[in-house]
Amino acid sequence: MLERKLVIVSGKGGVGKSAVTIALAIRAQRAGKRVLVSAMTDEVGSAIRGGTGRLAYKPAEFQGGIGAMAVQRAEALEEYLKVQLGVPQAAP
Repeated sequence: MLERKLVIVSGKGGVGKSAVTIALAIRAQRAGKRVLVSAMTDEVGSAIRGGTGRLAYKPAEFQGGIGAMAVQRAEALEEYLKVQLGVPQAAP
């Protein structure tokens, strides 16, 4: 699995997605891969940070080189509109 450039972990709530994501991220990082964990919720962020704080839209480094961020819909939409469509400022 580590030969892939993108790995997506998904599933029903409460099945261990965060644990699997963190395990894969640590394994990939130890194998010398650059890793960015991108979460749609903050649960993965809590696991990476040891239960403290929250992830932000801007990636931060944790656990010895593993990058992590939370995708926040409003910020992602605003970035898309600016970069892809050239809209200078999204409506509030």
